[in-house]
Amino acid sequence: MLGILEQLALIMLLGIAAKIVCDRINFPDIVVFILLGTALSTYGLVNMQSMAPLPELVRTLALIIVVFTSAFYLRFEALQKYSREILLLATIGVLITALIITLTTAMLLPIPILAAAFLGVLLCGTDPAALSESLREKQSKIAMILSAESLFNQPFTIILPLILLEFISAGNPLAMIPGAIFFVPIIQFVLLVLVGIIIGFVFAYAGKRIIDHMQGKHEEIIGLMLALGSFAFAQMFYGSGVVAVTVCGLLLTSTKIPEKRWFGEFNKELAFMFTMFVFIFLGAEFRFDQLLFGRGEILAIIAALFFARFLSTSIILKGTLFSLKERSVIGLIAPKGIAPAALAPLLIERGIMGADIITKIVYMGIILSILFSLFIAKFTILKPKEKEVVADKVKEMKGKREKKEEAEKSRTGKEV
Repeated sequence: MLGILEQLALIMLLGIAAKIVCDRINFPDIVVFILLGTALSTYGLVNMQSMAPLPELVRTLALIIVVFTSAFYLRFEALQKYSREILLLATIGVLITALIITLTTAMLLPIPILAAAFLGVLLCGTDPAALSESLREKQSKIAMILSAESLFNQPFTIILPLILLEFISAGNPLAMIPGAIFFVPIIQFVLLVLVGIIIGFVFAYAGKRIIDHMQGKHEEIIGLMLALGSFAFAQMFYGSGVVAVTVCGLLLTSTKIPEKRWFGEFNKELAFMFTMFVFIFLGAEFRFDQLLFGRGEILAIIAALFFARFLSTSIILKGTLFSLKERSVIGLIAPKGIAPAALAPLLIERGIMGADIITKIVYMGIILSILFSLFIAKFTILKPKEKEVVADKVKEMKGKREKKEEAEKSRTGKEV
């Protein structure tokens, strides 16, 4: 058996090679990373037990960096124009999807209801990194909404599984109180979000002051420091580190950083490296001969990936300005990614009943959802017409000019 360093070196070497090949043939690298991990496990080149507790640390760092980078590059015009739809999809839509997955999974699979609920909250959202694979060079109304929704539902798909895991592990004594399973998680969730928002605001404010003081120097390290710091402090004060990182990244998006493109580039590279490890680690949880699916598991995958999301989206977007075709496309494009890949193996590590079944469904769910979303996006989401692109650019330039004139008037007024 290879040592830990040798296993890590092999994963990096083959992962980067796979990334290069995928970029050349325009194929989703996440799918290849998962299959690569399974191949390495099948031939005994990678052993997850021998690397513990490194995989869990890598998964945590991956969630931090990916969330921060996604928040930093969010396009706010999508939020301003379709804020209502995005908010509904990222909150109520996620909860409806999770409920449908939970009920169908509990009926189809021989697992406890709480384990089914864990699968529901894992697969109820969409992933920014996986979505970017499906929406390459797509710049339409639907693409912007899906991108914004994927960012805002990500905290839900991370916080909810972690809360449920406490009850499944029987580590929370309140879980034994009648009715606590319904009310205590809600209270915990509210506190997690509130503390996370406060910490995120504090770090964003401090980050802006530091950036101004440093005058554009060491912006990559500052970005990494803010991401890790906001997460750690939020966790320290019993808040959600993911919410803190999201808020911090969103607020920094509006910061007038001359080198903004380079500010996030370092974190973007880190996000790729950690993402690569997370998906290879997920694949390495199984050998190919262990990936056999029964009828119930196949039906559960179909219900979780297509039926639940499509039904919840149809309910949420009914009565909006979106056409039937647009609602259908939004409902069908729902790739899964970093959150379920990082959190599903926690069940195996804690010996939860049904953990192997859930992780196996997550494994196949990520692969199928990315490939299916890529297929749907390719034939339904078209690039905007040239006139629309020009009109958007003119509108953007006009807005910048107006802001510049207002700032100039304000400065002149203060000088007078």
